[in-house]
Amino acid sequence: MFLVSMNGVLRLDGKLIDRKQIEFNSRTVIVVLLTAHIIALFLGLSVLFPEVHADSVIATIPITKWPLDFAFNTVNDNVYVSQASAGTMSVIDGQTNTVIKSISVPTNSYLYGLAYNPTNQYLYAANDTGPVGSVAVIDPSSGTLVKSIAVGDSPVQVLYNPFNGYLYVTDTNSQRVDVIDPSTNNVIKSIPVGIHPIGMAYNSNNHNVYVANSHQSSSSVSVIDSSTNTVIKTIQIPGSPWRITFNSNSGNLYVTLIAAKNVAVIDGSTNAVKKIITMPVLPPYPGSSFPQTSVGSIAYNPLNNFVYVSHMNSEYVTGIDASTDTVTKTIKVGHYPFTVGYHPNNHNMYVANHVSNTVSVIGTSNASTTIPQAVCPEENVKHWDKIVFMITSPVLAKKANVSANTELDIKVLDNPQEVADLKQKVLNFLGLPNENKTSLRIIDVEYAIVCTASKPSGNLLVLSPAAEQTSSFDYIVTPNNRLQINVAFNKPVDTSTVIGGTSLILKTEGSPNANVVLTWSAGNTLLRIVSVDRFSGGSGAVCRFDPDCSFTLNLDGTGSGVIRAIDGSLLNGGSKDYWTTFVVVG
Repeated sequence: MFLVSMNGVLRLDGKLIDRKQIEFNSRTVIVVLLTAHIIALFLGLSVLFPEVHADSVIATIPITKWPLDFAFNTVNDNVYVSQASAGTMSVIDGQTNTVIKSISVPTNSYLYGLAYNPTNQYLYAANDTGPVGSVAVIDPSSGTLVKSIAVGDSPVQVLYNPFNGYLYVTDTNSQRVDVIDPSTNNVIKSIPVGIHPIGMAYNSNNHNVYVANSHQSSSSVSVIDSSTNTVIKTIQIPGSPWRITFNSNSGNLYVTLIAAKNVAVIDGSTNAVKKIITMPVLPPYPGSSFPQTSVGSIAYNPLNNFVYVSHMNSEYVTGIDASTDTVTKTIKVGHYPFTVGYHPNNHNMYVANHVSNTVSVIGTSNASTTIPQAVCPEENVKHWDKIVFMITSPVLAKKANVSANTELDIKVLDNPQEVADLKQKVLNFLGLPNENKTSLRIIDVEYAIVCTASKPSGNLLVLSPAAEQTSSFDYIVTPNNRLQINVAFNKPVDTSTVIGGTSLILKTEGSPNANVVLTWSAGNTLLRIVSVDRFSGGSGAVCRFDPDCSFTLNLDGTGSGVIRAIDGSLLNGGSKDYWTTFVVVG
């Protein structure tokens, strides 16, 4: 979750970033404009963040044997490291960058690609054990093997798809991608692709999965529509595509070409190659028996808008400035950097040095600054959940007036002292608390801890959204693409003082007082405001996204006709107009 200051976006871990470079779980980001009395906190505590120098190795972590790939747990910050033929998987604390645990795996395992499933909180590890490969399902909290799922020959990478909740596995010698349903941990489909598929990436804009087919006779990228799990296009790229990353800022995909030793850029909207980036030729690491190096793994960092590339058999990682698609950084790491990965919590890049048996941590903050301490009164600390879910039952979807199997999200207050029942929270929000929880599938959960402003003096009529500041938690987009804002009052309102078309209700980019439909409920203490115009799409929409969108809820009776409660009390004590502004980053 992000909060916006006048100078940039302040993430809850204290890193300042430019607001044009925000990604929130591959979906549209809603950010909050800060006033002087709003402070971002982590766990409600005062935090002093250490100085981090941009693009330098800030930690070198010893690993027992042959590190290969990473998975990042955004709940507890841990980094999981797969190791070839080591019999263990290392666990790194992403806050201290030290190994805190080793998870035992079967001795005959050759763990390669890893993926973390935020829904069941399991790890899925590609296990290349021979003609019949497998995916090991591991509970990282207990360190136990939950299940071994048979897949194709030589599984390499595992990818979690937040759109449908499935796991995708490239089976290199079977020329296919297997799809695993984590609710049963069974393969539900095998998708034929090109020869020797290796890397994959998920495009959050169109929900497609991109697969790098590395054999020179194929030398292509297969595009899988994850709503049907079928290949809808094959993009030919000479030079043996190896690994892929998605740039959430531009919508482009970057593909390393292991034979050509360059990087291809694919336009994610057209699925066409738009550029080939010439990469530097770097020397082998000292003592290497091989004379050549080549590009290998690739990962995008939305914090600084750079794409990082590992150069296998060297001791370097390079950085591509995604705004110009040129190489501007060369960072020395360990011997044979096999994989580079991005940690979404601390924004650092992690590099698996396969020969050095180390993991290099590259600090990527834009500035070498120390964030000052921030203190918030305990009564002002609010815990919020953003729950992303699907309703799988058509019957329940009809009751909730939404489409089944469509990705939805809600934002609700959380009590950090209680165990969260996420499905019950969703049902309560939908007004259907007694329905069957099995009809829901939780896709993702994000947490935000916000220090709210102290309420101005006076008799505040509006409970939410909070007045005199901006909020990111009190609007939704309806299934028919209309903006909906729910307003809660602390006492019944004289509805004759709230007149659509006369009272100033909603200010948008295209209208100072947009047309809305008002619906009262709960004894005139709840007001639902729905825009007549579409939320997005077309010149008449509420949001034009050029590139961002803003709209303001103004509850103002205008002139002498102010909005009042039945007992005569005014909004915000009657001294100021009520307003709350939303900013949506496109």
